[in-house]
Amino acid sequence: MLIETNIRMMLFLPELLLSMLPQIELELPDNVLAGLGDVFGAVGYFFPVAALLPILIISIAMDLFQIIMAIVVRIKSFVPTMGA
Repeated sequence: MLIETNIRMMLFLPELLLSMLPQIELELPDNVLAGLGDVFGAVGYFFPVAALLPILIISIAMDLFQIIMAIVVRIKSFVPTMGA
């Protein structure tokens, strides 16, 4: 209870200063997403993701397999009858 009072007294001035700041309203135009769609369309034209997707999937699968095997070996080393 005493600590809470001390914290409230220390934070009174920063809260007062922050409450006097004006509100910031951020509004994006409606056509921003259309512009991003055009950019990604152009990138997709030069970098064919659909053709390279199998390579990406195989690469991610191999990395995931290595991570899972490392975890299994680490856990197996703690079991007394299975550790090396």
